Amino acid sequence: MNQHFSQAILVLIVIVLGSLGLQPAAASNLPFADPAFAQVWQRTDALVASGKVQRGYYWGPTPSSGPLQEAYAEGKDGKRTVQYFDKSRMEINNPNADKNSKFYVTNGLLTRELVSGQMQVGNNAFIARDPAQIPLASDLDDHAAPTYASFAAVVNKPEGKLLGNVVNATIAQSGSTSSDSDYERYNVLQAYYEPTTQHNIPDLFWNFLNQSGPITENNQLVKARLNDPWFYATGYPISAAYWAKAIIGGQANTPVLIQAFERRVLTYVPSALTDYKVQMSNIGQHYYQWRYGLPTAQLPPDPGVGCGEGVGGPNAGSVFLVWRDNITIRRQVGCPLNDIPSPPTTVVRHSFERGLMVSVQTKQSDPKAARYVYVLYNDGTVQWFDDRYVDGNSDPSLGSPPNGLITPHFGFGKVWRENATVQQRLGWATSYERKLEPGEYRFFERGLLYQSGPDINNVYALVGSNLQYASWSKQTVALYSTTCSAMIGGSFGKLWLSSGLVANQLSCPNIGSGSAKVSIQHFQGGHLIYVSLNEAPTHSSIGGTQVFYLFKDQSAYADFNFSHNEQPVAVNNPPAGLYAPGSSFSSQWASFGLLRERLGWATAPEQPLAEGDYQFFGKGLMLREGGKIYYFYSVRLYSYAYPSYWQVYNEPR
Repeated sequence: MNQHFSQAILVLIVIVLGSLGLQPAAASNLPFADPAFAQVWQRTDALVASGKVQRGYYWGPTPSSGPLQEAYAEGKDGKRTVQYFDKSRMEINNPNADKNSKFYVTNGLLTRELVSGQMQVGNNAFIARDPAQIPLASDLDDHAAPTYASFAAVVNKPEGKLLGNVVNATIAQSGSTSSDSDYERYNVLQAYYEPTTQHNIPDLFWNFLNQSGPITENNQLVKARLNDPWFYATGYPISAAYWAKAIIGGQANTPVLIQAFERRVLTYVPSALTDYKVQMSNIGQHYYQWRYGLPTAQLPPDPGVGCGEGVGGPNAGSVFLVWRDNITIRRQVGCPLNDIPSPPTTVVRHSFERGLMVSVQTKQSDPKAARYVYVLYNDGTVQWFDDRYVDGNSDPSLGSPPNGLITPHFGFGKVWRENATVQQRLGWATSYERKLEPGEYRFFERGLLYQSGPDINNVYALVGSNLQYASWSKQTVALYSTTCSAMIGGSFGKLWLSSGLVANQLSCPNIGSGSAKVSIQHFQGGHLIYVSLNEAPTHSSIGGTQVFYLFKDQSAYADFNFSHNEQPVAVNNPPAGLYAPGSSFSSQWASFGLLRERLGWATAPEQPLAEGDYQFFGKGLMLREGGKIYYFYSVRLYSYAYPSYWQVYNEPR
């Protein structure tokens, strides 16, 4: 085969796998949580992982989490054994059930939970959270593609029997649907009608769910149905199939057909290679991020541990209970501060037809002191205004509100009158503004929680910064940067501002980066980052000379006890096409067998980075190299002695 043609095929495979969140199989030391999990995985995926069969994974190349015990009312002692994979979560709900049953191991109803926002903790027990704002069939940095939340408006809407009809329905990120005859050129036809949920399944998906192929059964290679019965892995369809345009493998405007099933999401990419046109999306990864707020790696320590005794206090109120009972919020805001805010602060809320305004005034004694006004729209988006003037005058040109509604006053009215977009999106006020009492709000290390109504679950989190937000639980909005004294531009700023998760994990950008030397080297099993600071950057937890190990399972570790050796330590000659570690890393690589085993040889020489190619943050570092942005951060504030985590994104333009 022509070498260039072979390379082109490889590139296409990488694009297709990357578009669905798939990466080549990486070495993993994570054990299977139960022998039954291993048996289910081996049946379909062991052959794929070994390269003996060319098809998409049903679960993933390896487990992506360790064994976990998650709350489940009917489980043993109120818990059940689960384990996450790229494409699902395996579960054992009843360890005393028949181990020979096909349904001894099940996979979770993850799609239902992600779309509805109802996290299941028992057969009939749920915790209310927000639907997942995570793209379900595109690159994770695609901010315009449909998300699980987009499907909330279309699931469980019965269809009539449409067998033989061409599929041309479309869905937008807003959840609105339409039809587009341009998609009829792919000739996808409805092939099966499921009466249980009253949805049609297109022929491509129906063939995929009923296909036979090589599997491993009783340690023998046989040909059988991959799904037996056909709904074993996916469950029943809960939506129609919809077309959308998405960023897939970095390619914008790629057509993709998406259908939500109870347990999985199926996608069809017409431009993909034949064996990868139909895939199961990486719903296991998506669910794990939604539930825990972190990549699928070792769970970090609970950030609520170590907050000190008596953090509840006499004025804790309902918001403290929400913080206490929600680990995701604890990860967001950190430990609570004293019961009495310091400096004295006034918090006021104002309800509108389509959202809320919240005002945080930094000094009660000065009516013209800094007053930050947050506009929280019902669609989950947020705007922020620095309003330093309290104005109670009305504007007759705006007309009178309809019966039962109110013209907003004070600082809220000023923001509302001066911004036509705010007027249009919020509508009129539905009640007068109300000052919150201590106990209805509480300050934390990285933000503010406040209660919006009589229901203690109706609590908002204003976290960190003035431009970003992310939705974490039911009616909970997290803003970023009210406490950040510096903002950043360029691609680092775009990534930080475009992802609430990134902004929270890294904290605020530093005012200055000090004098630093930074370099990166890529290895077979990860990356090494060398950082040497003559002057620690302001507010940063990184100081001195450190080497950060970024392993392929997204775990990271920092070496404080590092002695830089300008001369490379002699190592054996690397295999052809690979490299020895550079001078910044060779001493550790040569000294520690575990490091060598996990990283392997370098795939490129050590690369020094210019000052504009890195940016320090309060809890981590971003660096840019080869069109990618790497960032790593600690799960413990100001401490890298504990396991940390890292991610890589395409550089935003």
